[in-house]
Amino acid sequence: MSRIIRHSANAVAKQSASEKALEGVLVVIAERLRTSSPGPFSWEEKGR
Repeated sequence: MSRIIRHSANAVAKQSASEKALEGVLVVIAERLRTSSPGPFSWEEKGR
């Protein structure tokens, strides 16, 4: 039983970390879009 609890706790920690990382990426994208002139290549670069 404790193994299941530990596994779910790890999953929650990973999820929150990935959400924070995604949030950071979105902030960077927003900053770049604001500072640079929008072009067709800008979205392809960020998709990588």
